[in-house]
Amino acid sequence: MIESMIQQNKCSDCWASFSDENVDIVWAAGSNMNLEFHCHECGNTTMVKSQLMSFKINNDILQSMDTWHKNNSLDKKKIVDLDEKLKENSSIEDLFGDN
Repeated sequence: MIESMIQQNKCSDCWASFSDENVDIVWAAGSNMNLEFHCHECGNTTMVKSQLMSFKINNDILQSMDTWHKNNSLDKKKIVDLDEKLKENSSIEDLFGDN
């Protein structure tokens, strides 16, 4: 679980990847864990809280998850478009308005 979190998380400031040496387990109890990710590039520290849960998944849930993922996944174009919108708009109202 920890290895997966290290691979999936990136620095929120500079998007650098983390490695094992840059992660500290701050707290762990049962299925809960708090990790600190320290960026080796910009020095930013990010706290990640995790909870391991197990539950039964049926085919309907798997299909719903797959559909949601296909409709909500981020690709490079969506990120660039959002970045352009953020540069163009000076307020939240402008960004999310009916423009």
